[in-house]
Amino acid sequence: MKSSRLLGPLGLLLTVAGLASCGASTRFTDMWKDPSLTTLQEFKKVAVFAITSDMSMRRVVEDEVVKNVKKREAVASYTFLNQEQIKNVDYVKSTLKDMGFDSAVTLRVVGVDDRTTYVPGSYSTSAAYPAPYYSFGGYYGYATPMMYEPGYNITERYVNVETNIYRMADEKLVWSGRSETVDPTSATELVRQVAQEAALVFSQQGLMK
Repeated sequence: MKSSRLLGPLGLLLTVAGLASCGASTRFTDMWKDPSLTTLQEFKKVAVFAITSDMSMRRVVEDEVVKNVKKREAVASYTFLNQEQIKNVDYVKSTLKDMGFDSAVTLRVVGVDDRTTYVPGSYSTSAAYPAPYYSFGGYYGYATPMMYEPGYNITERYVNVETNIYRMADEKLVWSGRSETVDPTSATELVRQVAQEAALVFSQQGLMK
């Protein structure tokens, strides 16, 4: 079952600090970086793009990313590009150049899946009372410690987000990653989860120097 009700971003040009722990869980399933890229610190002014036709969602996503950016200037694209302008690639590129952006982050949901897992039933065996079936008390004392717990289905929502980082001097892709978040309750929670995991990934790769 597919759904498009959530859009999630990553703040990948961040040094993320103090992010709240959430119920959802996020992990990166695929990552790539330009072999020549040694640090992200060279970028000073970042344009943040949430690629979605929903203007309200775009604002939520971009604002959440910008809020968590540290040590550099980050600007939500909706503050200088409207929904029509953002469709014109040449206009977007010239605007970024005129405004002095040296980097851009694009964020896009590439899949939302509901996956159902069956948890089989089981017996509770906290105690064992050998007892005959011919008396109520004997049977009851024998059977109740071994109550059967019926099986049930668990449905979890998996949201996959693709993020790219571009160097605007040559428009070259320098980092790309795809993350998977389980059961986010909102776009805000999703963004925080992904940003937190992204910061960890960048630290492990030595990009947050």
